[in-house]
Amino acid sequence: MRILSFIFGLAVCGVILFYPRLIAVDMRAVPYGWLVCTMIGVSLCFVYGSGLRIDNKILRTIFSPWVAWPVLFFGIFMVLRQSPFFQ
Repeated sequence: MRILSFIFGLAVCGVILFYPRLIAVDMRAVPYGWLVCTMIGVSLCFVYGSGLRIDNKILRTIFSPWVAWPVLFFGIFMVLRQSPFFQ
């Protein structure tokens, strides 16, 4: 699951970096709230995927794929739903 989380984070980060027009045509149309949610999901995937071992149970739960993947995919869904590319 660690490598899959890292790949998900890397893929989403790469798409946002190399093809930003998928999200918005100009800077005024960027859904910033959902983009932040997506980037939090990317960060959670990177932390879990890089192999960080956390002793605190609460933080271990937050940085698990059970939290990271839904946050990432929900953010992606909401960003793409508001994107001009899919309307």
